[in-house]
Amino acid sequence: MPISVVWDDECHTVIRIVYQDRWLWTDHYAVLTEARAMMHGVDYRVDLILDLMEAMPAATRPLWHFRQTIDMLPPNWSHNLVVVGAHRQLFHLVFHRVLGELGRTIGEWNFMSVTTLEEARTALATWHVAGNNGPETAEYSAPAS
Repeated sequence: MPISVVWDDECHTVIRIVYQDRWLWTDHYAVLTEARAMMHGVDYRVDLILDLMEAMPAATRPLWHFRQTIDMLPPNWSHNLVVVGAHRQLFHLVFHRVLGELGRTIGEWNFMSVTTLEEARTALATWHVAGNNGPETAEYSAPAS
């Protein structure tokens, strides 16, 4: 499959979705279902890294699909999102537009587009040190199974 999902850390606080080569939105949603199950398996907030370093761009309706993706994330998503390898200006435009459509403000979210995976991890660590939505400060109860 051209998209995979893994825990990015041993503590299971960060999920990394890795896009490779050509992929379809059906691949994306299949992996998103798996990521949701991983998030539901823990009782604290989880950060998200989208790794696009090896990906070919999806051809159709990225704004609509990005909004659908945000809507599908479970309640214990921390609202910390780092995209690796995306064009920064385009990512910021898309993200701001989606937030506006969802009736949210940028202050409710931490997002960044970076060049390397290490930069993504550093951004998340910085947000956690600042007390922004991480598992250490979250008041979240996992849904009953």
